[in-house]
Amino acid sequence: MLVLKDIVYLYRLVHWEEKLAWTRGLAYVFLGYCVAAQFHFIPLLCNLLVISGICMCAYSLNDLYDYKKKNEKNFMGYALGRGMFSERHAHIYCFLPLVLLGGIFFIDSIVSQILLIVFSLITILYSLPKVNLKRWWRWVYSPICAAVGFLEAYFVLGSFHMYIIFLTLFVFLFHLYTEMIHILEECQTGEIASSQIQHRALISLKAIPYIAIAASLLISIRNPIFLVAIPFALIRIYSLKNINTTSNFYAIHRRIFSALYAPYEYIVYAGCGLLGVFG
Repeated sequence: MLVLKDIVYLYRLVHWEEKLAWTRGLAYVFLGYCVAAQFHFIPLLCNLLVISGICMCAYSLNDLYDYKKKNEKNFMGYALGRGMFSERHAHIYCFLPLVLLGGIFFIDSIVSQILLIVFSLITILYSLPKVNLKRWWRWVYSPICAAVGFLEAYFVLGSFHMYIIFLTLFVFLFHLYTEMIHILEECQTGEIASSQIQHRALISLKAIPYIAIAASLLISIRNPIFLVAIPFALIRIYSLKNINTTSNFYAIHRRIFSALYAPYEYIVYAGCGLLGVFG
């Protein structure tokens, strides 16, 4: 049975990139807080802990089953391969962060509680082989998680407004865009062995900025703030003009501050939210 000292030891072994991997989705949580523009420490902290626990569990399970099915090199594979713990202990390690779900009882919003349950189900079930959401949801799973995470965080203290639906659409589109880059990277590394998928992902990648422009023009009739998406979409269109199937998508995926990849418009949305633009 794993004890506390074992868990601390295992945590110290995890590469720093893997330690930080689950925190990437928290950017949408903080965006939700900023757009709601209401700050009460206890519910927001508890919500952050719950989301963190779910993400840590989901990422650990994904690593575990990637190692089991594809022999992928990751922390779980390293620990199991070295005999540091059994597969049963590995599952305990994966599910341990779910103790943080207790924080849900300190969140008063019913909508947020329901979305937290939905978020936990789709993120955790995604990796389980018998459910196999990876096969059916490959293209939209991560964007759906981003959209649900953003909405859940907003509704901790925010109230329903049509603008929040529009902003959720842009969150979904942006994360779909980044997912296409990730899929193209996996096509190049051989994790996805399909030229058809590679071709479809590249077409989708180049089409999404145009969809964002069309959505911005349509939605800006209700609120001009959504015109913010247009210059960033134009930058991506320009940056993508020489991108093809031979481009280095590994490098693109890891240049998180590049104009091609970075979510700069969401910094603007967060700032506007704090000023009460979406209120």
